[in-house]
Amino acid sequence: MIKETIQEFKSRCVESYQKLLKSLDEKYCWRCPQRVTRDRIGCREADAWIRMKEALDDTIKSYILKERGEEFLHRILQRIHERGFEAKIFIMKKPELNGFIVVREKSSGFKKGENVIINDKILKVEDVKKGYIIKTAEGSYPSYKIRGILLDTINKKHPLYDYFKKIIP
Repeated sequence: MIKETIQEFKSRCVESYQKLLKSLDEKYCWRCPQRVTRDRIGCREADAWIRMKEALDDTIKSYILKERGEEFLHRILQRIHERGFEAKIFIMKKPELNGFIVVREKSSGFKKGENVIINDKILKVEDVKKGYIIKTAEGSYPSYKIRGILLDTINKKHPLYDYFKKIIP
């Protein structure tokens, strides 16, 4: 049953994708300056793919929100985030700190007192509700919206400051 349902969905997607390509061609592509090169660059195909993916995401989110509620939707989004998650360490330039921050991506397991990065702001975790809602001084956030935890701040006193200043514009 699962295989058949997925196969049916795939065939309908292909049909819808082809229909969308034709619609884009009729509505937009005839006046596009890249019409001559579009077969090589695939702009129309990319546009159709992005539109269909966004429509699928919107439809499923709306359905789950309506049927099960916002809290359940947040749990599902957290699970999706965890499945595709591979922890990385990255460095961000922070002019307001006159330096850089070292951040480790993290999707779950936050603890009270940790500094996390949300919307490029450094916020301290005050509480963790239900295992996935992070409470900070600026409000509550589902954990999938958190970019990671702050590992270190690199300012002028740090031995690596000059090195990072050279390689990060």
